[in-house]
Parts: sequence; structure tokens; C-alpha cells
Amino acid sequence: MTPPLVVARGLTRRYGEGAAQRSALEGLELELREGEAVLLFGPSGSGKSTLLALLGLLDRQYEGTLEVLGCSPRDATDEQLALLRNDSIGFVFQAFHLLGHLGALDNVCLPAVFSARLTPELARRRGLELLERLGLGGREGALPHELSGGQRQRVAVARALLLSPRLLLCDEPTGNLDSASGARLAELLAELHRDQATTLVIATHDERLAALATRRLLLVDGRLLQDAAA
Repeated sequence: MTPPLVVARGLTRRYGEGAAQRSALEGLELELREGEAVLLFGPSGSGKSTLLALLGLLDRQYEGTLEVLGCSPRDATDEQLALLRNDSIGFVFQAFHLLGHLGALDNVCLPAVFSARLTPELARRRGLELLERLGLGGREGALPHELSGGQRQRVAVARALLLSPRLLLCDEPTGNLDSASGARLAELLAELHRDQATTLVIATHDERLAALATRRLLLVDGRLLQDAAA
């Protein structure tokens, strides 16, 4: 059996100091394997976004142990983490993080600027294909302020998918989308999971994504209360 993509043992993340200290995650035990599609449920403040930040190698201030794609974040340099994130981990967060001076396609193609995996020509071709599939054909030159919130979300999704990441982390990916766009995104994620064996971890309240799941996790107050096959 191949080793897990993610291994967390006693994973704890605390914020603040002294009497004001609080735990966003407490003693999490978790393994994720290649090709899983995991839906992460829980009320607001349950630790879902904190867990995604740790899995995405964006936060190294934790207790316990964590390995993601064979990397222990505390043992890696900033440069090593940046390269691993760019080439192998896709992010779709609630804040779109698009560059305001770049058009939609240029935003989508940004990961290829820092990777040798796609030539500029292939990156633009794939970027245009993703925008088309997400209902943004013809809007490749639009600046972020010229797009609606849902359209900016779809640009962020296309950017996350550009390099066909091994691990895709999504924080409420359908939160800004209408029903048709949400269904289109769910279909694209299902295809990515099926055809490329991309491992998905999706924090959501949207039951429309339930059909994607092979596994469901429930976080409450930073603790994993349920871990069940979907």
C-alpha cells in the first residue's frame, strides 16, 4: 500500500497567549490517502479553515506532527514549501487572492510562472480551457473588479486547477456561486477526482457536493467527532 498523502498525529493549533489562549484544533489524528474525496463539515469556528491552512503548508505554528506529501513543514525551508505548494497543492479559499492588475487568464496562469511543468503556451491553452469549462469563455481579459464575486471565485478555481495538483484544498468553493455555476464546478471537481486521482479536501456546508465524497469528516470545536465513509 502506498503511504498516505497526509499524516497528522496529535495535531493542535492554538492562538493567543495566557488566559486568552484558545485551541482552533485539538489533538487531531488523521490520514488522507491518494485519490480520496473528503468533505469537511462543521459549524463556523470549528477549525475547518485552520486545518486547511495547515494541510496547505501555510502555517507551521502547530503542536504534534504533520506530514503532507512526504514533507514535514517544520523541517522544510520556506523555499521548499513554496515549490511544493505551487507544484502539488491547489487552493480555493473564500478570499480569492486575485491580482487586481491582471486579467482573468493571466491570474489563472500565475502558477505556471513559478513552475517548469507547463510552458507559457501550454499554460495559456489550459487556462483558456478551464475558463471555458467554468462558464467564463470570452472573459479572459477581464480584470477582477470587472467580474462578479461568483466569477472571481471561478477564476480562483481555474488557477487552482492549472497544474493538476495532487492535493486540492477548497474552503466553501460554492459559497459565491449560483446553482448553475455550483453544479458546473461540482462536475469539474468530480472529473478531476475521477480522471486524475486528485485528492480533494473540501470544507463546505453545501450538500450539493455530497455526491463527490468518498469520506466525510465532522469537526466541532477543533475536535474530529466523526470520520466515516460517504
